[in-house]
Amino acid sequence: MMKTAYERILVAVDDSSESKNALRKASEIAKMNNDAKLIITHVVDEAAYAGVQTFPVDFFKEAEERGKELLHDMESDMMDAGLTNIETILDRGNPKVLIPKEIAVAQKADLIVAGASGAGTVEKFVIGSVSAGIARHATSDVLIVRKKADGYPYVSILLAVDGSESAHRAFKKTVHLAKLEKAELTIAHVINKRMLSNVTKNSKEALQSMEDAGWKMLTDYKQEAESEGISPVRVEVEHGAPKMVLARSVAPRHHADLIVSGASGLRSRERFFLGSVSEGITRRAGCDVLVVRQPVQE
Repeated sequence: MMKTAYERILVAVDDSSESKNALRKASEIAKMNNDAKLIITHVVDEAAYAGVQTFPVDFFKEAEERGKELLHDMESDMMDAGLTNIETILDRGNPKVLIPKEIAVAQKADLIVAGASGAGTVEKFVIGSVSAGIARHATSDVLIVRKKADGYPYVSILLAVDGSESAHRAFKKTVHLAKLEKAELTIAHVINKRMLSNVTKNSKEALQSMEDAGWKMLTDYKQEAESEGISPVRVEVEHGAPKMVLARSVAPRHHADLIVSGASGLRSRERFFLGSVSEGITRRAGCDVLVVRQPVQE
């Protein structure tokens, strides 16, 4: 049976407001999942201090001391919020690699939570290198949290599906999350007509076939979600580049505060197609994004 609840949640923090939002959301998820273990980690980015090693001041040491204070304060805040199963980890290295490839693996985390502002083009490029890097390298699920004016919990969730096994895993976890947060659900399937025209001459017939299959898939998902008590459940088939349409069109239209996308990240071909979509959504979305992967035990 697929595990839908989270047991070990790793949240990557710094001193930004987005990071505090990420910690807050991670704590809420931990509470909803039977007081799951919350692991708070701060990684001192060595690259950020590469150009100051000739100075007499030990910048690494100062950065680590600030990191210790940050973790202590955040642990205290979480304890005040009622959490008891907490651990903190301070490390140094490349955050976008160290967090997903080493810390998360060593801690057997089944969810990584990280903050990202995604406000402006330059800001998106800079923060995207860390949050998108974590999403790209992780073998666990990854939740990218952006600044939310309306607070928590999630009210409207958008799930992207494509008929793959990873999308089915994402559906199962989305239903579980929607039930916990009492959120409405939109399930969308996007057909990339440009890719279709590159692989077949009978694109019109193939498009109709894909639309029919898409609506059949969505109808089945809708019925299953409704049988679990989710209401309302909306379904729609769209056309275009999935990472653009989902993030820039479908999500805003339904006022989604969370987009869920499946990505296995295991086989090279799957990583190319699914990874490019989930990572593209992560970079472009104005709301939180949850990238669902196959649990290690599966």
